[in-house]
Amino acid sequence: MWVGERAQIRFFVAATDAGIERQAGTRTEILPARDLHIGRCMKATFAAPPSIDILSENGVVKPLARDMGRAEWRWTVLPEEPGIYTASVDVEVMEVAADGRCGTTRLDRYEESVDLEISIGFWANFLRAVEEARNAGDLVSALFASWERALVSLAALITAAGGVLIAIRTFGRSRRPEDPS
Repeated sequence: MWVGERAQIRFFVAATDAGIERQAGTRTEILPARDLHIGRCMKATFAAPPSIDILSENGVVKPLARDMGRAEWRWTVLPEEPGIYTASVDVEVMEVAADGRCGTTRLDRYEESVDLEISIGFWANFLRAVEEARNAGDLVSALFASWERALVSLAALITAAGGVLIAIRTFGRSRRPEDPS
């Protein structure tokens, strides 16, 4: 997965297997889940670290499809920081109500962990480098601008001091009448 690029996480259960699928760009990887108690109604909630935004609905109860005997949940995620993170899928087997709908009582619960490796892509690296160069350029410009102001202030101070010295020499002599004695 890449920083700033949407990716798909899919959790699926079927009468015969269960797994977690990580899909980023053109690369897809399926990780088998451990043996799960699979019921007709299940709920899956994706929990990610704070540096990964979950952009899709979470914690949805779904019945297993009768024709395929499987259910799946998909989450669109947006990683913000590079690194290796552990996310989890909390799976709950829910009761089936008398009317055949999924109930609210939890019969069983499992947690599956998945490691997510988030990298910085070429363009993200390039754009970050450009941004850092621009920030460094702004810093150098600000530094030179403050030096320029300091030098102008120093020049004005020296000029003013010189003007004061000249004024003292020119006008500072006392004009007392000379003593004839």
